[in-house]
Amino acid sequence: MIVEKAPISIVTPNDSKLYDGAPLIATEGAELSGLVNDETATLIVAGSRTDAGVSDNAYRIDWSGSAKESNYFIDEETIGALEILPREVTLASGSATKIYDGTALELPDVTVGGDGFVGTEASVRATGSITDIGGPIDNTIVVEPGEGFIAANYNVVYTVGKLTVTSASIDR
Repeated sequence: MIVEKAPISIVTPNDSKLYDGAPLIATEGAELSGLVNDETATLIVAGSRTDAGVSDNAYRIDWSGSAKESNYFIDEETIGALEILPREVTLASGSATKIYDGTALELPDVTVGGDGFVGTEASVRATGSITDIGGPIDNTIVVEPGEGFIAANYNVVYTVGKLTVTSASIDR
């Protein structure tokens, strides 16, 4: 008498979220089906993703219940995907014009919009500076990475302001 192995099916769920620095773990909807005679085994969903991108929602089976691994084969496997979407960040430095007075024109503040950066992963400042008559020059934006910063977790759009110093009018 030959005993055939029984087929089982595995399903792990899909999930996605905006990057927030915390792992994405999706277990709701995971299913192990096809065990016979009320035998038991446990499906453990082990997939996890923290940074932007896509990965499989992996699993393993704990056979410490009444079912024996040697009596089953995986007939159908539907593996979900875990997707972390990058944050959309807009950065804008200021623009200004002033009449020459011998001091530098600087606007170091940067407006951060969109989804913004997570926590202290990045700080930003504008570095443009002009003292003498001239311009416009770019009020360049600098992103200074902090702890945990990974560029791929962000889609950054820059709007760079302009700085200009004009001549003073001379009254005659």
